[in-house]
Amino acid sequence: MDIAWIPFAKPFHMFSSFANVVTRDENAGVRLPGVPADPAADTELADIDDFTWKQLLDHDACTKCGRCSSVCPAKASDRPLDPRDVILDLKAYREERDAGGEDVPIIADGGTSVIDTETMESCMACMACMDACPVEIEHVTQFTEMQRQMVEQADVDGNAQDVFQNVMQQGNTFGDPARKRPDWTEDLDFEVPDAREEPVEYLWYVGDYPSYDDRNQEVAKSLARIFEAAGVEYGILYEDEVYDGNDIRRMGEELLYVDQATQLIGAFEDCEFETVVCTDPHSFNTITNEYPEIDFGEYADDPMMEVPLEGYWNADGSIDVAHYTQVVADLAESGALDVPAALDYTVTYHDPCHLGRYNDVFEAPRDLVEQTGCDLHEMPRNRADSFCCGGGGGGLWMDFDEDPKPSEERIREALEDTAAGDAVEKFVVACPMCMTMYEDGRKTGDFEDDIEVVGITELLAESLDGQAAA
Repeated sequence: MDIAWIPFAKPFHMFSSFANVVTRDENAGVRLPGVPADPAADTELADIDDFTWKQLLDHDACTKCGRCSSVCPAKASDRPLDPRDVILDLKAYREERDAGGEDVPIIADGGTSVIDTETMESCMACMACMDACPVEIEHVTQFTEMQRQMVEQADVDGNAQDVFQNVMQQGNTFGDPARKRPDWTEDLDFEVPDAREEPVEYLWYVGDYPSYDDRNQEVAKSLARIFEAAGVEYGILYEDEVYDGNDIRRMGEELLYVDQATQLIGAFEDCEFETVVCTDPHSFNTITNEYPEIDFGEYADDPMMEVPLEGYWNADGSIDVAHYTQVVADLAESGALDVPAALDYTVTYHDPCHLGRYNDVFEAPRDLVEQTGCDLHEMPRNRADSFCCGGGGGGLWMDFDEDPKPSEERIREALEDTAAGDAVEKFVVACPMCMTMYEDGRKTGDFEDDIEVVGITELLAESLDGQAAA
């Protein structure tokens, strides 16, 4: 064999696949790379030469097996995304360009480009593609960097731009005033402690949807009742809480993400606490895995940064962060919370991508469901193989012509493919975004009379209420 053919031959492909596995980043996707704050730094991904050596190796390593495509919820819903095709299209363009072909933009909205913006907007950042890939291709990292390029070029969907504006102006994705953030607490028959005014064990980061969305406010109220029943010292930030930034970061808005993280960390620093507790797995992921990686010093002189960053939070990695299911499960195990087996529903549980596949939290939610007395039946796709609700990566805010919606497909799976079949009464979730997507899918898929979507906190609160009534 002529040595010139080695880069195109099977031996090279075998080498590139092996090299890709060896050089993989185990935290890729879970922890996105940052970008330099220096405006003069070259952060664009406008040309194939802007990709890193590892990203180019990803392209060469692809075996064309299609496992990523087979698990992708965007492809299953007929969104214009096939993760394998994106990787292969980038490789094919590089080879053609290197052979004397024409230079074209990597990504653009209309016109000639390697990848169309709608393709990247379709990604739900669920990481199913990466989990399925036998040669450890880091799809989501590359997809996010292309979305950053879209933001740089102002090739951003109108819905996404509205969310960015809401966050910039109000500090939340709803665009509602900060003073309304704690309004949900007014319906409780006790006062939720203010973590700004007293030391607490658990600083509860409530999040946007449990604060502003009517349906998810019920989840927040139930969790507050659980904390009260357990007698723990907890508190919230009230109107000083701001959006954590996870999903706008995965939509490409890196600087706005850092701005939000800076403000939230500033609010944390003003409190005395032991553990940050998150209602939302998306918040849990970014505060746990990504906040410690931000070099806030690079952004200290940026006019968008409103919080002084002397001794910024988590610099020494000393802060504990947990999802509420972990905390409540620990409270139940320690005896601080007595969960009676007062319920007899037949249920199934959906693993949120950011809690399960991202962070390997599988057992705590299931333990809590079973402690209420519910009969838990697994869907065929569960734990790390769970199927995305469709809300991640900004999908919650986007409008797609898709059939079926990921949420509709998942509810159908719950009713038809579990061992209990249509006897399943409740579809249990542990994520506010999942709650929103599945309530929508229940309506659009005509499942309203067949199944109810409930949060784990709501099951627990109902069980506790049943004990009190008895």
